[in-house]
Amino acid sequence: MVFFKSDYEIMSGEFADVKINEASDYDLIGEAVY
Repeated sequence: MVFFKSDYEIMSGEFADVKINEASDYDLIGEAVY
């Protein structure tokens, strides 16, 4: 879950948008768990 956020922060671009779109649920769970 952590790597997902890291990837998003590192990319900080279109790829990030896609990652968030695909990892929307993961992001929510990750934030909740984290």
